[in-house]
Amino acid sequence: MNVYRGLGDLSRMVGTIIFFLMAWKGNTSAISRKSQELYLMVSITRYLDLFYTFYSMYNALMKILYISLGAATVACLYFKEPGCSTYNAAQDSVQHWLHIVVPCIFIAVAYKSQDPRGFYPLEDTTELMWTFSVVLESVAMLPQLLMVRRSFQNGRKYHCVVRDAICVPLFLFGIYRFLYLLNWGYRAMTEPSFAFMLSHTRLVLTVSAFVQVLIYSEFFYIVLRPYLCPARAELAKADQTGAEEIGAGVDPEVGGATVNGTQDVVKTIAQQQQQPATSMEPTGNEAPRL
Repeated sequence: MNVYRGLGDLSRMVGTIIFFLMAWKGNTSAISRKSQELYLMVSITRYLDLFYTFYSMYNALMKILYISLGAATVACLYFKEPGCSTYNAAQDSVQHWLHIVVPCIFIAVAYKSQDPRGFYPLEDTTELMWTFSVVLESVAMLPQLLMVRRSFQNGRKYHCVVRDAICVPLFLFGIYRFLYLLNWGYRAMTEPSFAFMLSHTRLVLTVSAFVQVLIYSEFFYIVLRPYLCPARAELAKADQTGAEEIGAGVDPEVGGATVNGTQDVVKTIAQQQQQPATSMEPTGNEAPRL
C-alpha cells in the first residue's frame, strides 16, 4: 500500500464517520440522503470481490467498514429519530435514480460492450460493477453539493449550519478523490497487473476524474468565495439583510421602524389635518383681531 492510498482511505473514512455521527445525533438538515444512498451503492458494487478474494486484512476491514457505515447512515436518515424528521427533503430534490443511476448504468454497459476480449461471467461482471462504481462515484456527491449551493442561496441563516456541519466531510471526500487519482497513477507505474486493467478503463477514469474536478471546484469556490472576495461577500450579505428586513416589514430607511407603523403615523397626521381648527375661531366675547 502506498502513501496516496493510505491518506486517501483515511480521508474517506473520517468523512464517512462524520456523516454517520451527524445522522446518528439527528443533525441531518444539511445532509443529502440521496448522496449517501449513491455512495452506499458505490461501495457495494466496487467491493464485490470481498466475497471471493482475500487481499489483506486491511483491505477487507476497510471495505466492510465502508459498507457498514454507509448502510448505517442511510438507515439513520430513514428510521432513526430525530434524524429522519430533521432531514430536509425539500432541499434534497434531485431524482437520483432516474437522472444519475440509470445514465451511469448505461455508460458502464456501453463502455464494457466495446471490450474486445469477450465476456467471462465472473471476471467481467465484477469489472462491469467496478466500472459502474467509478462512473457513479464521480457524480455521487452531486445531490449533496447542490444542497449546499441552495443553502447558501437561501439566506445567511443557513451559512453557519452548512459550513460547520457539511464542509468538513465534503472537503475530506474531495481530498480522498484527489489522492486516489494519484494512487491509481502510482499503481499503474509500479504494478503491471493494475496497469493492464487500467488500459481497458483509461477513458472512463479520465472522464470521471474530469467530472469530479468540475463538481468539487464549484464547491470549493462557493465555500472560499467569502474569503477570496470579502468585499463582494459583504455586499451580498447587505443585500440579503435588506431583503429579509423588507420581507419582515422593516423599513431600512427608518432604522428599524416597521412599515406598518410608519403607515399608521401617516394616517394619523392626515386625520388631524382634516379636522376643523375650531380653537382658532374667535368667540362672541372676544373682539375680532385686525
